Amino acid sequence: MAPQEGKQRIEYDQARPMRPAQRIPSGAFAQMSRAQISDIKAAFAMLDADRDGQVGPADLAQMLASLGQLPDERAVADMLGRLTSPLTFPVFLTEMSSKLALLPRREELEAACNAFDDDDSGQVDADELRRALVATDMPAADVDRAMAAFVRHRLQRDVFMYKDFVESFNTE
Repeated sequence: MAPQEGKQRIEYDQARPMRPAQRIPSGAFAQMSRAQISDIKAAFAMLDADRDGQVGPADLAQMLASLGQLPDERAVADMLGRLTSPLTFPVFLTEMSSKLALLPRREELEAACNAFDDDDSGQVDADELRRALVATDMPAADVDRAMAAFVRHRLQRDVFMYKDFVESFNTE
């Protein structure tokens, strides 16, 4: 789709290498791998449906509709209102890098889960881990949702495959 009349088209597909003295990246951005930046760029491209270099209400509504959600204008405005406007790729990259920086490193995640792993098998009792997480005031529904894809039934009990869980994060 062509950019709207009067809007400047912003291209990010042909990124030029940055000169060292031009810009000092934020701490979170500086810690990102090229693969993470590439993934964020691809996510932004999916959000920017009209390819005008900005994610606006119509772009977000279209993306949500493609996921089977039917948000009203107010919900879309609320979502976008939480972010710096206009939502361009640099803004999106900064927002995402700051969120990714909050994730623990792979080693930290693995060490935390390993504390529950009595036999170094890469799996822990799912009920025990769930109880421990809920005891830290994490909502039970959030714990269940996060664990669901990594729970397997083994020998009369459910186990959480924490090594698979840790590997699912790209927290280089």
